[in-house]
Amino acid sequence: MMEAERWTGEALRTISLARNEAGRAGDSQVCTEHLLLGVLGGEDDPQVPGLLEHFGIAPEQLRREIEGRIVRASGAPGDGAPLPLAPRTRRVLDLAEAEADLSGGTAVRPAHVLLGLVREEEGLAGRVLAHLGARHTEEARGLVAPSGSA
Repeated sequence: MMEAERWTGEALRTISLARNEAGRAGDSQVCTEHLLLGVLGGEDDPQVPGLLEHFGIAPEQLRREIEGRIVRASGAPGDGAPLPLAPRTRRVLDLAEAEADLSGGTAVRPAHVLLGLVREEEGLAGRVLAHLGARHTEEARGLVAPSGSA
């Protein structure tokens, strides 16, 4: 279960951006693809571009690929209440916390969310990342420096 006090402002902003992306798509919940767009849209964590470079993925290429796969719903916009997180998205957030622990830190940053997305291979974001060449390795984890408290 997500421990909000461990999340940096940048990582929480990633989730907020993901909720915006889900709303823009007309979805009823925040899915992994929205979370990936939140990571890409935040640009607050300098380690995210380094991870993408390590994976051999250009951010613009990844954005185009994921946006091209999101099905836009034609329903009416929601009532403004925060959209719930899909089960896979909650799993990614749990994996992000585990990544923060394994990197020797306590605070969760957007780079940890990206690693969580790579590890969660069944969601759309994980499938797209794998298709583009992202693989979770100890070397990738090592690119994310330990972080202190949120």
